[in-house]
Amino acid sequence: MSNTVLSLTKKYKRTLLKLKNSFYSFDDLNEPNLTINCIYKNDIIFIAKKLKEHSTIESLNMELSSIGVNGAKELAKALQHKQSLKSLHLNFNNIQNKGTGFLAYLLATCNHIRVFEVAGNNISDDGAIQLANKLYINSTLNILNLNDNQITDYGVTALADALKRHPAIKELHIGGNKLTQHGQGILNQLIEKKPSLQIFY
Repeated sequence: MSNTVLSLTKKYKRTLLKLKNSFYSFDDLNEPNLTINCIYKNDIIFIAKKLKEHSTIESLNMELSSIGVNGAKELAKALQHKQSLKSLHLNFNNIQNKGTGFLAYLLATCNHIRVFEVAGNNISDDGAIQLANKLYINSTLNILNLNDNQITDYGVTALADALKRHPAIKELHIGGNKLTQHGQGILNQLIEKKPSLQIFY
């Protein structure tokens, strides 16, 4: 399966106009698997516009792209109802709780999504709860990556309640958060109730 890499880096010192022209004329943009990284702060608006036109996108990797809360909002609008989307990798983008809320809707509107990665995004309990609420609706997710955030026992409790009812979840990555022994105990109880689930913490 091909993987199109669109690297927008300061190394090449492109102006915004050149960047836009390059992006819009990119011949392989309709490939199903895209990696877009190191974007400038304001590029996410026209990138999201182009992704909205992408009819067959299956995987989007925008790790370490500094998209922030507004970028998460733009991506969520662009990707909603994309039934071809199977994996979304947005690790280390500082999307925070508000951005997580925007992206959580994709778990409800993209019926075939399998992988959802938002590690290292300053997500706390509020963001975890928003994800948990959408997990009650979602029935296809296999892997959820929440490593290296700010989630405590409270957020883990909400996630555990949702995941124990989830029909497809296989992996939960939640290391590097703020769990006490109580939170770890909640995860151990989840494993007992759902032995098919692997939890990494």
